[in-house]
Amino acid sequence: MTSHEKLVLGIDEAGRGPIIGPMYVCGVVVDEKTLDKLKLIGVTDSKQLDKNQREKLFRAIMGLAKHVLAVEIPPQLIDSVNLNVLERDTIAIIVARAASIWGEKLAAVYVDVVGTSSKLVSVIRKTGFKGVIVAEPKADSKYVVVGAASIVAKVFRDRTIEELRRLYGVEGSGYPTDQRTLNWIKKAYAASPFNPPSFIRRTWGILRRIAPNWYVEKKAGRKNSGQRSLFDYLSS
Repeated sequence: MTSHEKLVLGIDEAGRGPIIGPMYVCGVVVDEKTLDKLKLIGVTDSKQLDKNQREKLFRAIMGLAKHVLAVEIPPQLIDSVNLNVLERDTIAIIVARAASIWGEKLAAVYVDVVGTSSKLVSVIRKTGFKGVIVAEPKADSKYVVVGAASIVAKVFRDRTIEELRRLYGVEGSGYPTDQRTLNWIKKAYAASPFNPPSFIRRTWGILRRIAPNWYVEKKAGRKNSGQRSLFDYLSS
């Protein structure tokens, strides 16, 4: 790498809303000169692509990227920490890790943001990163490097759900709006009403109706609740 080359980092997540399985937050570091190549091969928001397209582009991204960072966030942590805080902390960890490896050559960070952009930018700045930060809604469809991160995150999520299907017979997409998923949860609950699978997000409200013994109230976000952060979990 020459001193004139500049790197950019795109960050996105997959699996924020499902009731089954983990969330993935992923970062992709590429040379600025690679952005046109990513666009040319069709990299965009993963939601605009089918599974086969994502898998094909995933392999291409892995070949073109300077660095790929992925954080798998399990249901137990999602049930314990405010989801917006959890996502911001994870993004900050990814930025800090990339900056520690690439230093000043990392010129910019592009993030698909949910919630308030200013809060996310503030959390990223606290890592010491001094480059450009672009945090916008729908950044995965606006910036190809974020699209690349969205594809990587979605492929990791898809593969995890496929493994849950193979091992436990999970049906559907894992989202609470998917009737096949809800029907599977009802069957699993009938078979084991007091032992929820570890891959179920137990604070999702729909469980009150279809699997009440599996439901637990989320206490995250209350003042003086003793809520742990992602940093607490990683340090332990």
